[in-house]
Amino acid sequence: MPSVTSDPRGHRELVHAHTVASGPVPASGWTADATVRVLSANPLSGAFSGLLRLPKGFRRPAGWFGVDTEWLVLSGWLWVGRELRNYGTYDWAPAGSGQEELVVLEDAEILFMPRTGAPDFTAGAAPNGDEGVIRVATEEIPWVRAQTKNAPEYGRSKYMRRDPQTGAMSAVIWSPPGARHSKIEFHDTVEEMFQIVGDTTLRNSGRMDAGSYFWRPPYITHGPFSSDQGGIMYLYTDGKLVNYFTDNPEQPLAENILQAQREREESRHG
Repeated sequence: MPSVTSDPRGHRELVHAHTVASGPVPASGWTADATVRVLSANPLSGAFSGLLRLPKGFRRPAGWFGVDTEWLVLSGWLWVGRELRNYGTYDWAPAGSGQEELVVLEDAEILFMPRTGAPDFTAGAAPNGDEGVIRVATEEIPWVRAQTKNAPEYGRSKYMRRDPQTGAMSAVIWSPPGARHSKIEFHDTVEEMFQIVGDTTLRNSGRMDAGSYFWRPPYITHGPFSSDQGGIMYLYTDGKLVNYFTDNPEQPLAENILQAQREREESRHG
């Protein structure tokens, strides 16, 4: 049986942001007026996912983080360098790549995810310049059919980042009002989701409204799910997303690992 390292964050489902207390950003180089609601955190590395709040008038000089970071603007207006940014702006910066000067024009809320450690900020010229940086306005990206095999037919996605080597990805996904997905499934990657607007009801855990969140380690059985209003969610995986299905809503992790291994072998030899 393949071994699976337990993720230090554990299984976080469901987290509702309005129930999480805000506090200072757990890193150096941040001023006290920046606060964050931490939705999940890696206690070993200092990486976390959270809702970052920057008040009107917040300023940060150009500089860099020593870890991979990504963020998605949920509300507010910001000057970043010479560009005006608002809802839907996405930013990915590998460790050591540049962060432009930032000025907040209207209170901003940002889904902020330092991926590989604590987001200690250093002002000044970035050692790696703009290498590997992705900056996109998701409102300008067209919706496409989900590119994961056996994903719901009605689903649409916007892919902001896809790693060609690992298959890791960041995307926003859309479901229409009345959406229903009857499958019970699991994956061999981390799956992280944040409900931006609308609702999703998960049989295994409950209802997600705007601000609801989960972090699932690999091989967690989940589903089915449905949506009354439809909605938009942020999705992250740390590898290629593959759907494995079962009829047992309580199927344990060990059986999921064996099933995934068997299906991979069959696929290689089929």
